[in-house]
Amino acid sequence: MNIVIIGAGRIGMAFKYMCEKNGAPVELCDVDTAKAPEQKPLTETVPIADIIFLCTQSFAIRNLIAQISPLLQPHALVVSAAKGIERTTLKTIDQVMAESIPSRISWGIIIGPTLAEEIVNGQGSAAVFAGNNPERCASLTSVISRHDMTLECSSDLRGVALAGVLKNVYALGLGIADGLGWGANRKGWLVTHALVEMRVALGALGGNPITADGPAGLGDLVATGSSAHSRNRTSGEQLVRTGTLDPLSEGYISLASIKQLLGDTAREFALFSAIVKIVDEKKDARESFESLV
Repeated sequence: MNIVIIGAGRIGMAFKYMCEKNGAPVELCDVDTAKAPEQKPLTETVPIADIIFLCTQSFAIRNLIAQISPLLQPHALVVSAAKGIERTTLKTIDQVMAESIPSRISWGIIIGPTLAEEIVNGQGSAAVFAGNNPERCASLTSVISRHDMTLECSSDLRGVALAGVLKNVYALGLGIADGLGWGANRKGWLVTHALVEMRVALGALGGNPITADGPAGLGDLVATGSSAHSRNRTSGEQLVRTGTLDPLSEGYISLASIKQLLGDTAREFALFSAIVKIVDEKKDARESFESLV
């Protein structure tokens, strides 16, 4: 199989590691040519690709798809590893892909605890694949070893996409807890509240609440909410300690969009509302989180 990976950031390099380790030839591309100095033009690599991994941030996905769509062959599988919501339309990655990719092409999303640093260190990962053609899940297992990624397939495309967005927001919250000096006991309690809210939110927004209990939801939340490698967790901690956060944190980027999607019901999500108060309304973090106890 011929593999093209677009995006030479941490997760792109992790997918490159997994595919090459399993013997699949990989073409790496990035807008920053310094990250992939030997890259070939997409006009040369995409037409012969069997699988194209989109490893960019969510806000770049629509434009990227527009660029590659005319080059895709009918047998191709397009897989996005992005977790986010398009700000201008409030659409999740699955909806953007459904609108943007020609109907003859198979596509999907891959969501789960996939910390890139652990993958390239040989520590493994886990993820859920959901797409417009569930049978294509087998294409991924043929190029990625189960020793590198335990891959599950789901028919809940909407739920998997939303879970990936929600966990980023709640990982930001766990980072806030770290910044406040909360210990494992309270953070464990916080995770249970995040899980309950994720279940309710999935049901309200068209997904299956049970998806929150799997790798795309709870699994990814535990990984990113406890890892020093997680941009979302680190951003939450940084916000408490310095008053600033990483503007490229997907949890931060998605916060306002999730609030809009939930509408008036957002106030019923106590932990989510506390995160909004701290991040958007600049309320005191300690006071906002202590009110949850």
